[in-house]
Amino acid sequence: MPKVGMAPVRRAQLIESVIRCIDDGGLSKATFKSVSQDAGVSAGIIAHYFGNKQGLIDATMRHLLKNLFADLKMAVSAFDKSSVQERLCAMVEVNFDGSQLRKAIGRTWLSFWAESAFQHDLSRLQNVYVGRMQSLLRHEFAKVQPRPLARDNAKLLLSAIDGEWLRTSLEGDRSDPAAIRQRISRLIALLLN
Repeated sequence: MPKVGMAPVRRAQLIESVIRCIDDGGLSKATFKSVSQDAGVSAGIIAHYFGNKQGLIDATMRHLLKNLFADLKMAVSAFDKSSVQERLCAMVEVNFDGSQLRKAIGRTWLSFWAESAFQHDLSRLQNVYVGRMQSLLRHEFAKVQPRPLARDNAKLLLSAIDGEWLRTSLEGDRSDPAAIRQRISRLIALLLN
């Protein structure tokens, strides 16, 4: 009989195992067998918590999205009384801090985004990410710009964030997050002027 309160701990453990397995060999290597071996549990436990591999992958993606948006919310609230430019820069900072650029996390995001072109559930989660990011960015730009311009600038800034993030993930240790943040900060200044 499972211990009371163990489910959230076990789910988190399994999601971390998925991230490690994807880091080791991509999404195709994150099988029930490899995840169960990594986590030191039976494949039946994974099926109990997630149903099937797709449920496990979806839960991992939702976990990453939840963490990203929680970090974004915290960053923006810390700059509550700051300028739009400072708040936008804080959002950029979150996308290029240590937690988001951890090698295993980067490879997991890359695997998800690549696979989202072929899997409806992952595509839906990709759309959630884009929609929420654009909404957050648009909200900030709209404080100082007409809505149509704010919408366009939000899309441009998100494209820059995603493009730099992709390059960073592919370059690995050769990337310089501080330089990236500085480049995107210059872009924000241009978009606000």
